Amino acid sequence: PHGAPDKPVSPYIILLTVPSVPSEIFSRVMYDRGFCISSGSACSNNAKQKSDTTLNSIGYSQKQSAGAIRISFGFDTTQDEIVLLARTMQEEAVKLQKVLRKH
Repeated sequence: PHGAPDKPVSPYIILLTVPSVPSEIFSRVMYDRGFCISSGSACSNNAKQKSDTTLNSIGYSQKQSAGAIRISFGFDTTQDEIVLLARTMQEEAVKLQKVLRKH
């Protein structure tokens, strides 16, 4: 994991990137599919510059930062819900990459 090893981290939050898909587009598509995910690393969607700076400081490229999404899980999130999220993310990422590649 990124970040300082001596700092506490939450096991309920993950950050990942979707190559070639802007995070704002991906998060909107996932919302339309029934999932609420956030773009960037910051707690506020309006904090784009802060998010990019944070991600760059831990080794993400500008391109990777543009596709960064944050997913938070609750203590009661089930394995089935996580599997459904992962499958849906994969399906939508492939579709969006194909569409965006054409433009």
